[in-house]
Amino acid sequence: MSKLFLSQTSAGSDVDHPDPVIENRELSVWGRKLIIPQSTSKVARFPFEKLCGEPLSSADYLEITGAFEVIFIEDMPELGLDRKDQVGRVSFIDTIALGPCTPGTDTNRLL
Repeated sequence: MSKLFLSQTSAGSDVDHPDPVIENRELSVWGRKLIIPQSTSKVARFPFEKLCGEPLSSADYLEITGAFEVIFIEDMPELGLDRKDQVGRVSFIDTIALGPCTPGTDTNRLL
């Protein structure tokens, strides 16, 4: 996943216009701070637990998908009935389906 993420950033290519990877970028959602673990101006990278294991709302997901063209999701577990509390996954998938960004995962599991 690291190589794939870097290939989508200027850090992984020979670009005259740098767009560095920023750790813990802050996005503002209705006056709240939403922390993006790693991102450039176009690409973001999240662990699955950060996106679907925390109490995020549809507004958070809309802000994320509106801010980035590509979103990488790492450490995506196999989800079964024992993880049904992660309903954020459904909101996130709905938001991706409506938005212009492209998701990528580090597994062969479908979102």
